[in-house]
Amino acid sequence: MNGKGWTNAGVAQSAITMAKAVLLDERSIYPASTTLHGEYGYDGDVALSMPCIIGREGVIARLPVSLNAWEADKLAGSAAFIKAAMRDARTGPEGLRGPSDVVAGSGVLPAVSRARAQPGARSR
Repeated sequence: MNGKGWTNAGVAQSAITMAKAVLLDERSIYPASTTLHGEYGYDGDVALSMPCIIGREGVIARLPVSLNAWEADKLAGSAAFIKAAMRDARTGPEGLRGPSDVVAGSGVLPAVSRARAQPGARSR
């Protein structure tokens, strides 16, 4: 287990465990990254990892953890960082602009990246 590579096994095991919870409708609690809807004051604008009940429908319920003032401040900083990254990448509710920014089949790209996304385009 020395070196790199074993993280993949942990990620794979987590995916298998959560898939089993969905397939068997286990309604078990697992940490899951999910879009928040009212938890911690966020509503559809950021996804964070939190304990969730997982069953046949996927995330059945989010289970917010009580946070002290320091934890709430750090969570707000993390959410602000995630939202800024989404804006910079032009994704999510704040980052999406309009149909002129969309390159067919590849999502939303900044204008400077569009030329590089075209086959045969040369970078400047």
